[in-house]
Amino acid sequence: MTIQYSDEFLNRHNAPGVSVFTAADIPDISTWAKESPHWVANFFLNSAFTATFTPPMNAYANNFLRRAQYAFSEYSLAHESKLGFLTSGGQSATRYVDTLFHWETFLGQAWHDFALLISA
Repeated sequence: MTIQYSDEFLNRHNAPGVSVFTAADIPDISTWAKESPHWVANFFLNSAFTATFTPPMNAYANNFLRRAQYAFSEYSLAHESKLGFLTSGGQSATRYVDTLFHWETFLGQAWHDFALLISA
């Protein structure tokens, strides 16, 4: 038997308005960049065995790819967590904070990547 919390209980003890969060139109981007889990490794191998950037551009490129790779990774984790939270009926505080964590980490990585681009 699963406990069903009231909307008021969820909104008070999980997050304000969480009880009305029942859908989100956030696309799955896993097919957009299938090589994204390998960007850093590929950059390393390409830099070691073929052409490379000169300092400090090599560090900028490495940091940009690192943050982009993990922004993609965190976006995918956030997307999956969101689906898990919604399919569970929005009752799990753990799934909710897991989803928030991945979205916040995605946004942090994406922001740092953007900041790196404008400072380079």
